[in-house]
Amino acid sequence: MKVVINNRDFDKIGTALIIGDIPGKRPHIIVYRFRPYADGKGGKAELVYSGTIKVKRGSNYDAIVDVNNKKLFMKEVSTLSNVPSQPPVDPYRPQIIQDNQNVMDISNEQTTSDLSPQLQTIQKAMDEVTTDNEKLKVANRYIGDKISTADVAQISNWFFFDDTKMQFIKVVYPKIYDKEKAVQLKDIFISDSSKKELADFLKKGK
Repeated sequence: MKVVINNRDFDKIGTALIIGDIPGKRPHIIVYRFRPYADGKGGKAELVYSGTIKVKRGSNYDAIVDVNNKKLFMKEVSTLSNVPSQPPVDPYRPQIIQDNQNVMDISNEQTTSDLSPQLQTIQKAMDEVTTDNEKLKVANRYIGDKISTADVAQISNWFFFDDTKMQFIKVVYPKIYDKEKAVQLKDIFISDSSKKELADFLKKGK
């Protein structure tokens, strides 16, 4: 898996990650299931969870992501000493999700109320379809004549794969009214190749 918090990409990939100094009381967390290519050069990232969590300053938490139901389970712990040691990461080995007993389901902590009515409508419609191609059609259908870079980034995070995010950005780019901020969209991508593709696209668009 790979984790992004408040648009900050923690440059780590593994079956279990330890992340410190999480900013704010209600950070937005995005978790991807990362599948490397066989040649080890890049890979594809599938979104398995996106939402806002509650954390207390100075506290430690164990968190488990259920990749099948796209839910995040979290509980507060006194220390991180009980984090199990992990074997070397083998991306092709099936991973085991631990028992969720006595763990709080915080999946409903997603702050849809923080979204504009238009974004709430788009998110709901995209959640009702399963594939990225369907989500792309839905997103394009609901986009108006103008859109901000921040909203493009938010919608892009509801796609599973980098290539679909890129398709969406290329289609919607003419409608972005604050194009000077579009460079910030690189933070929504996982692979360096996608970030470079975006940079090249924006350079041509100037």
